[in-house]
Amino acid sequence: MIIEIEETKHKLTNFRSDIKELGSALRIDALREEAATLEEQTSAPDFWNDQENSGKILRQVKQLKDKIDQYDALCGKLEDAITLCELAIEENDESMKEEILSEASAIETQEEKMRIEVLLSGEYDHNKKKRIFTPLFRNKKWREDTFFTEESAGMFHVKHPGAP
Repeated sequence: MIIEIEETKHKLTNFRSDIKELGSALRIDALREEAATLEEQTSAPDFWNDQENSGKILRQVKQLKDKIDQYDALCGKLEDAITLCELAIEENDESMKEEILSEASAIETQEEKMRIEVLLSGEYDHNKKKRIFTPLFRNKKWREDTFFTEESAGMFHVKHPGAP
């Protein structure tokens, strides 16, 4: 129904603030500046003289750009979904409902994944095996005593205090 599309549009429009908050948590503006500064270093005439350092800087630039691109893609996807909702409402086209709902769900899932990555970043190096505990804070139905742990890079588990 068109009402469901209008509700989804409203939800997505309100989701802009969550995405903006995510951008602040990711420090997107600072990451853009850092990437630009590092890219300037790569154009220095003696940049390639130190192979180890140049490789390190190039990897760092790629990691920064990947994070920035992922955030920008999420922002673009959100705006595209809102536009799709507006078109469907304007044309009174209910056939777009499934696509709109699917996009809204994908956007929410991606935002949640990125938010969890923010929780697991900071002083913890994602390339090294470390055990960390971070309370979850989203509006999901998590128990207050539930913690999120990272046992190794890319492997996430929900654990409860007292669990081995």
